[in-house]
Amino acid sequence: MPFTDSHCHLLLPRLRENLPGVLARCREEDVTTLINIALGPDPTQLKESLSLEAEGLTIPTAAGIHPHNAKDAPEAFYGLLRTHRDDLVMIGEIGLDYHYNFTDPATQRLVFADQLDLAREIDLPVILHVREAHEDCLAILDEHPAPEGSIVHCYTGDAPLARRYLDRGFYIS
Repeated sequence: MPFTDSHCHLLLPRLRENLPGVLARCREEDVTTLINIALGPDPTQLKESLSLEAEGLTIPTAAGIHPHNAKDAPEAFYGLLRTHRDDLVMIGEIGLDYHYNFTDPATQRLVFADQLDLAREIDLPVILHVREAHEDCLAILDEHPAPEGSIVHCYTGDAPLARRYLDRGFYIS
């Protein structure tokens, strides 16, 4: 039975240095599709991700500005996402992360809402990264709904909280 990895970072140094081996193991385990996440705001990962190819594998790209990098979110990156809309399968990973606070929460909320609006504008689902910020995330989603087919990535909450995302049309991973 073929599998899809809905969230991988093939361009991280530890995977990139042995990418042929990683991809070979995917084929061995019948993983046929790997959605690679290109983290902005630097456009380098997006451009590299769009060029990833491997025999027998499909490697579509999702791209967005992770909450850790929200303080550096330039409008130019949003333009790049619009330009490559037909090359992308999702916007992400985006969201809120109050655990590390590499970017202050107010800026994270603003950039998250902007990316949700962009996702609706270009009609792409989102991949959410949410850590210690679920109430704020859900409040923002009420004002800036995510497109159909969106995913809460690496979910660690309880069942009642999961239900609140499911009721908004999210998948849980």
